[in-house]
Amino acid sequence: MEGKRVVLVRSPMGKVNNAITAQLLASRFHVDRIVSIGFAGAIDPSLEVGSVVVSERTLQHDFGVTKPYGDVWELPPTLGKPAEAEAGGWASSRGYAYGTILTGDRFVAAKEKRDWLRKKFSASAVDMGAAAIQEVCIQNGIPCLFIRIISDKAGSDARDHFDRSAQSVNYKSVEVLKEFLGHSNLPRRSR
Repeated sequence: MEGKRVVLVRSPMGKVNNAITAQLLASRFHVDRIVSIGFAGAIDPSLEVGSVVVSERTLQHDFGVTKPYGDVWELPPTLGKPAEAEAGGWASSRGYAYGTILTGDRFVAAKEKRDWLRKKFSASAVDMGAAAIQEVCIQNGIPCLFIRIISDKAGSDARDHFDRSAQSVNYKSVEVLKEFLGHSNLPRRSR
């Protein structure tokens, strides 16, 4: 694709499924990098359906402890520093946003939760896989990059927006992936 050898996979939703898929790419296909492209809900109110967000960092928003007085969020354990696959000037030259992508195993469809995520993490978007994929990449020394197309605004009508925008966001994902591959000259896997 775009003159590059590509292993293209579609992973089911959720952190566990995304981590399994990433590990299969590492162990079975020995990929040099993982570029994950998919859907996300907008946490940043300036993002619209169809906006593109490129990760500056990823975090699990549902990792922590539930105490009698509420949830205590913690950083998940990590085995190292992420080896990000640089997007270079590609994303900004296209007018795409950079930001924090939050990951959790729940689809966010509540204004209160969306606003809390924005306040707590200064996040741009929320998905169900990026942070899990990043953990696998860290453990395997594989550079990674996350590109998310906004499918909904993570509010009470998020599910309806997601269902209505899924096909057009899928098409946009393919276009953005082709743009990225045509532009990129990414580092190889450290072994």
